[in-house]
Amino acid sequence: MKGGMKKAFTALLAATVLVGGMPVNMQANVIAETEKAESASEKVNEKYADTEELDLMDRERQETQAGEQEKRENTEQPESEETEQPDTEEQSEETEQPDTEEQPEETEQPDTETELPEMEEETEEREETSIKGDASEEQIAAEQKAWTLINKYADPDYFLTDPERNAITDAQFEELRQAALQAVAGCTTQYEKIKAIMAFVADRTYYDYYAYYNNKPSYWSPYEVYEQKRAMCSGYASLMRTLCISIGIPCMDLEGHAHEYNAVYDSENGKWIFADATWCSRNSYSVDKEWEYQGYSDGYFDLSPEEIAELSNHQIYRVDGLLKDGLYYSLISYRWSRGNWYFDLAAVKK
Repeated sequence: MKGGMKKAFTALLAATVLVGGMPVNMQANVIAETEKAESASEKVNEKYADTEELDLMDRERQETQAGEQEKRENTEQPESEETEQPDTEEQSEETEQPDTEEQPEETEQPDTETELPEMEEETEEREETSIKGDASEEQIAAEQKAWTLINKYADPDYFLTDPERNAITDAQFEELRQAALQAVAGCTTQYEKIKAIMAFVADRTYYDYYAYYNNKPSYWSPYEVYEQKRAMCSGYASLMRTLCISIGIPCMDLEGHAHEYNAVYDSENGKWIFADATWCSRNSYSVDKEWEYQGYSDGYFDLSPEEIAELSNHQIYRVDGLLKDGLYYSLISYRWSRGNWYFDLAAVKK
């Protein structure tokens, strides 16, 4: 990289990385890596500058590819196994829509329980109420860093726009808004309202084990989750977000490893609140299509970064809507436990 290009790159990087107290400093590392790449590139160009050497390199590459191809041919599987495609019936099952025949009564609770098969890690964790206490120092530091950035830079105004708004009608949105208003009736603080909406979602929604174990689609659109009363984590988080936004409470979705949950803004205390309605819910729609009501807990509401770090599947891989000096940035992680993140310049606040 030439001097002028290096200066331009440095200026561009400085413009797209948040500074001014934010605990991220990648500029020196990036420049050092580009200098290494530049040096290696120059050495390769010098070695193969001569035309004859370039031709030799090309012949060597072709011979290597031919040898690899011969090895693959010797070890390849019978043609019938390679070309076999799934039948049409299996493909139709992958795109099958959720079954809408059965729904629980609003206040009905089943008399008997249906035993579920052994759960995998994500669903096992959903049933626990204690914090394990075995997170590494790196995991704790990464969670602390992420929530520091969210509380310092996440713009509440940005999260008053619901990404799912166009997927539901005005009548459906109004129905959800009325449900949210009913859920927060009697609440006197913003914090109480956030907790009440989380309880509403967790208490009336059933985790869809039928879809989970049969690899079938479940509901994720907020109105569908509200109407059908069953979903997996993305549906819980989607409904939670729409209900909050419908009554003027900023709410964002956060994504970890195969899991979604929420952060909700308490404007009276100037703080983003962790809320995982999925893990707070105890209700199950079983593999036998039985509705099993067990209520909810608030064990996964308003946890500290240190407590969140102890939970599986609660990394933060991306956060949008980070505002500084009138510009929106997106925080993106590629190595969560080490807190190695970068920022993308996303938009200008209008």
